[in-house]
Amino acid sequence: MEDVRNRDAGAESEAASFGSTISDLIGEVGTLVRQEVDIARCEVAAAADEAKGGAVKCGMGFGVGVSAVMAWTAAAVLGLTLLLQRSMPVLPAACVSSAIVGVVLGIVAFALFRQGSKDFQPGHFVPRRAIETLKEDVRWAREQI
Repeated sequence: MEDVRNRDAGAESEAASFGSTISDLIGEVGTLVRQEVDIARCEVAAAADEAKGGAVKCGMGFGVGVSAVMAWTAAAVLGLTLLLQRSMPVLPAACVSSAIVGVVLGIVAFALFRQGSKDFQPGHFVPRRAIETLKEDVRWAREQI
């Protein structure tokens, strides 16, 4: 009789320790997931700060670049006008040269815009490392259970 009681007590303590182990594991996995989410949040914030600094520099570069393009455009129009002036009057030569330069710049702008829109995808701002770490944590937790 006493032997049966000892077995029952041992089984109960094993069940209790198994239950507490599972409970501890679930609690640890929850803590781990929260920490990984915090890491992902920090990673996204760091990427946003980096992007903000880059955006300011891009804006400044854009402003200076527009000034340079305007100067080069004026030079191209004047140079082309001088060349076309040999075969036609000055006013039509100026109009034709402005149209030619405008079309060329429009084609270049369109090509640059298309390439830039392909390069600027929302997927660049995804916290890939944090997602991979979370997937690894989930795999680990499944193996433990």
